[in-house]
Amino acid sequence: MCHATGKWTKVLPIILLRLQTSLEENIGCTSAELMYGKTLRLPAQFFDYTKADSYPVQLVEQLCHYMQQLKPKLTVSHAKQAVFEHKDLKTCAHVFVKRDSVRRPLQALYDGPFLVLKLGDKLFKVNVNGKPFHYFHR
Repeated sequence: MCHATGKWTKVLPIILLRLQTSLEENIGCTSAELMYGKTLRLPAQFFDYTKADSYPVQLVEQLCHYMQQLKPKLTVSHAKQAVFEHKDLKTCAHVFVKRDSVRRPLQALYDGPFLVLKLGDKLFKVNVNGKPFHYFHR
């Protein structure tokens, strides 16, 4: 085994594990039992295979059935605080409009001031570079 690979250092742990777990027939135990007082667990013994693992199709069906039974929770906003609205917003002639895009560092958060063409309760008609635009105010 060592001579076939040329890199005996990679297979040395496997060989040592084999030597420590092999049964010494003349004394009736392994060298690991003499050293540690109990047998070593082999890599295949680290995992406990249950009955569910032997039936992967049924396991997948049970998982799909369980996932179909899940109901999403409705999100609730617990914030009772009203949005701040300045009293002069209903009578102003010019407004700044928030830019909802990715900004470069130190780029202004708002564009404007723009001339207000029509004031509504929540909808504003604003002149942006000679063209009318509608903006919704929350």
